[in-house]
Amino acid sequence: MQGDQKAVQHNYATPQNLAEAAQEIQQLISQLTQTYPTNTEIEKQTFVAQVDAEIKKNSRLRSILITGGIELIKVLCPPLGIPIEMGKKWLETANLSE
Repeated sequence: MQGDQKAVQHNYATPQNLAEAAQEIQQLISQLTQTYPTNTEIEKQTFVAQVDAEIKKNSRLRSILITGGIELIKVLCPPLGIPIEMGKKWLETANLSE
């Protein structure tokens, strides 16, 4: 057999992983609200900036939020589920051809 063989691995989160992820996010938010109060507009902006910084430096958290956001969109607007899945499949096949 000649040529390169490539495979796609699908990693779907289990309910336990989702619960752990939700707990991790809640802990982060709780920690940040203790460190950065949100009483004034400037404090709220600082808090949001800190959350953004944490998300940018934590790839696991970023992945969890992206996956959760996509699933939320699919729940809130079921007709979007089909184009979302089509886009995901397109990205997977595009990665295979690289």
